[in-house]
Amino acid sequence: MDEKIVATRNLLVTPELPAINETNSSIRYIEHGASSAQATWHCHKEVELHLVVASSGRFFIGDYIGRYQPGHLVLTGANLPHIWIADPDSNDQSVASALKIKVLNFNGDMFEAASEQVSEFKDIVNLVRTGGAGHEFHPRDVTIYTRLYERIAATEGLEKMIAFLELMNNLVTEKKISLSTARDWQDFAGPTLRVVNKAIDFILMNYGEKIRLEDVAQHVRISPNRLSKFFFESTGIKYIDFLIKVRISKACEQLKTSHNQITKICYDSGFTNVSNFNRHFLRIKGMTPKQYRDQATLRLG
Repeated sequence: MDEKIVATRNLLVTPELPAINETNSSIRYIEHGASSAQATWHCHKEVELHLVVASSGRFFIGDYIGRYQPGHLVLTGANLPHIWIADPDSNDQSVASALKIKVLNFNGDMFEAASEQVSEFKDIVNLVRTGGAGHEFHPRDVTIYTRLYERIAATEGLEKMIAFLELMNNLVTEKKISLSTARDWQDFAGPTLRVVNKAIDFILMNYGEKIRLEDVAQHVRISPNRLSKFFFESTGIKYIDFLIKVRISKACEQLKTSHNQITKICYDSGFTNVSNFNRHFLRIKGMTPKQYRDQATLRLG
């Protein structure tokens, strides 16, 4: 069992949504501290733009799993399940109140309606539409977004909207990658998401061991068939595919940060067969583990 993941989840038990400037504004500004970072697998009808200020860890958006760090900027579409899980060493208790993530929460439909009268909104509409399965941006200058988030937090009314539109106008010109491959998300009921969130916790704590769907179902106390249905509906992929993606994600971390042999990384990540590990790695990452490590070394060099 990965004690680090257990420790991380214990730190992120209680979601906190301390809203700033809580008014009838079309844009809701939210800050997450060290104890939250959206601690549950959840979705909502609003679009969100997340800017990581501090902390690092792993994020899940639909069927996508990746790493985040300061400067990370991600758009999550309406009804798209997501979760941010901080690394334990980025949740230093001595700075427990430190700001970790800034979030802009808004209804994407407002741009659709406005674009019928204001054609200049069409680029923003397209960005929100295509971001339905999640976008990760690579800003040319992240300080621009930091300042705009601060303006949005500190202002009200038209001035707040102007700052928000300036931010979105900058965003449409940035390089981005689409994240989740599944598209047909629904607004799931609370009990379903709670079951899936508990299942994800169990997978993160036990990915290095042999865990079957039946083991996870027993942990969350529902039938394997029902869990399989819930899992596919809320993540867009089957349980076994999600487990493989988690294991590949852990392998990527080790390939980038350790000098361990690839065979050891294979077994540490929960795979029991090296050829099987290589096959899945190539399918998901489009390259071999060695090629991935070589590229990571070049980027860090």
